[in-house]
Amino acid sequence: MMSQVSVHVTLTNARELVMSQLGRYAPKSVHTCEVEALIDTERFYSIVPKSIARRLGLAWFRQSAMQPDGHWGEGEVTEAVQVDLYDRPATIDALVMGKRVQLSASVLG
Repeated sequence: MMSQVSVHVTLTNARELVMSQLGRYAPKSVHTCEVEALIDTERFYSIVPKSIARRLGLAWFRQSAMQPDGHWGEGEVTEAVQVDLYDRPATIDALVMGKRVQLSASVLG
């Protein structure tokens, strides 16, 4: 049985966040955005639309990944993204596709 819930999350470019913590990047320049996301406890990979990946200044690359339909194939995968949900940060990578942020159960960890 699929379990899904819509939540409000803050996404942050994790690379820029680390660089700002090291004093090598201005904290005010760290790309972040707030979005409504769908958490799907049966999802293996999280999904971030290309428009959100661009808004966060993320790099992405091709890699073998499990696709939403359950088969393995080549897909575009983001660099690290920090997801803040209920004041609990989790760092993920995500497939670049779709029109809505969809998060795997790993963000609940």
